[in-house]
Amino acid sequence: MRIIVLAGLILLAASSARAQEVPERLSLEDALRIARASSPAYSQAVNQLESAAAQQRVGWAQFLPSLSTSLSFSASTSRALSAVDEFGNVLEEPDYIERTNSNASQGIGLQMTLFDGFANVNRARAARAGMQAAEAALDAAELQLRQEVMTAYFRAVQADRQLEVARALLASAREQLAMTEQRFQIGSANREDVLGAQATVARHERSVLQAEGAVEKMRLDLLRVMGVKGQTDFTLTDGFPEVFDPSVLDVDALVEAAMAASPRVAQREAEARRAELVASASRGARLPSISGSLSYGRNTSRAQYDALFELDPPNRSWGFSLNVTLPLFTRFQTSAEITQASVQAANAREQLRAERLAVETEVRQALIDLVNAYRAVEIADRTLALSQERLALTQERYRTGTTVSFLQLQNAIDEAANAEQGAVQARFDFAAALVNLETKVGREVRP
Repeated sequence: MRIIVLAGLILLAASSARAQEVPERLSLEDALRIARASSPAYSQAVNQLESAAAQQRVGWAQFLPSLSTSLSFSASTSRALSAVDEFGNVLEEPDYIERTNSNASQGIGLQMTLFDGFANVNRARAARAGMQAAEAALDAAELQLRQEVMTAYFRAVQADRQLEVARALLASAREQLAMTEQRFQIGSANREDVLGAQATVARHERSVLQAEGAVEKMRLDLLRVMGVKGQTDFTLTDGFPEVFDPSVLDVDALVEAAMAASPRVAQREAEARRAELVASASRGARLPSISGSLSYGRNTSRAQYDALFELDPPNRSWGFSLNVTLPLFTRFQTSAEITQASVQAANAREQLRAERLAVETEVRQALIDLVNAYRAVEIADRTLALSQERLALTQERYRTGTTVSFLQLQNAIDEAANAEQGAVQARFDFAAALVNLETKVGREVRP
């Protein structure tokens, strides 16, 4: 019932969220909230709960009696040249004898299985396990959605940072052009230097256009993952997550947490439990089954059409029955069903074992990726610091007219630009690796 109410609330939130526009200042939490309400893939996982809930109700309803009622009216007319007297003798008549009769009946019946080798019990428990598997599948879908939204959000952040770098490089290139033109006027630079500076400005203008296009595309992709339409003129309020040293994380503890919190493992466990219960239910077919029924009815039969649409027939009847059935030979059908269910249960256990192995491997691999991403951030930051220091020295020497050619200056600028772009890329890679590790573990792992 808790899950059904939760699903109803999510679907209700979805209808209201779709009517809202993306806020002008979009935080990561806002993006996740809108995605949970509007993502088509996540909505499909929510809808699966309805099917699982219906199967669970069917499973527990096996303990309840089935109730049916009936209402019927009938009439018949016959014509014959013969009749039968009270002694059973056939009487031949010279003329046709015509008879018309009508009937009305009402009834209610109740049937209930009293014992079926505990098959109903096991089927009901299997339906509950199926519901738990659906709940775990929803949790897995939410984690997957979280990873996709956060990755798309950080890609949009990366595109913004790269656009900032491209615009800063364009501004620097324009400054270098103005400086080169001044030097050309005083004779400390040649025409080739001026042309090279102009070409550099044009190249960076093109880079800015490409970066602006990348920003637009990344934001459109973020809206797609969120499951909404809208304009891309919103502002991202959150940046990359804080970089930390992953060596503080215990890989064995992460694996243990994943086994306890991963919805993928929980789903496989529920599916294995369900398969075991289905196999137990199939084995119950070899035991005797006991069922009972109770019926009550009213009826009447009259000449002509007088009984038609009679809603209060005067005649009454009731009855009950108790039936015991023991299958002796079913042409090996029962054995085949038991074998098939047992094989499915064994396969479900193997799938659970394979899932645990996969989760452990993925957690360890994700931590390796996070460690490498952290080291890459350190290297990128160190490279950026060295490149910026070298660029500052080169620019000062070029400005004072010492022996630094325009080509040497341009190489220093390009190297610093590449280092800055590399630093942005390294932080995105760290954020993506962190989100991936948290998805594999099933919870946040940040210290």
